[in-house]
Amino acid sequence: MPGQLPDVEYGSSEIVRTISRTKGYVVFKGRNWKVPEAFGGERLAIRPTAQDVKYAVYFASHLIRTIDLNSSKGVNHVPEHPSTMSPG
Repeated sequence: MPGQLPDVEYGSSEIVRTISRTKGYVVFKGRNWKVPEAFGGERLAIRPTAQDVKYAVYFASHLIRTIDLNSSKGVNHVPEHPSTMSPG
């Protein structure tokens, strides 16, 4: 396994964003969208989908997440799920 991955090349017409090493989100259409922290410092491509309000975020050819512009789940969204430490 190489110590560092080679830079991923994207097409010149693609929307490409570099993810901050300290913050796990991508900025798109004026909003912050959460991405896994493992992609900090990497370049990701944002590609339109068949639905006008949805975009797919890719690392090379791997789908990372889908952005739904109608969703209110931006970077500050924390999904509600019970803690494994909570009783009952």
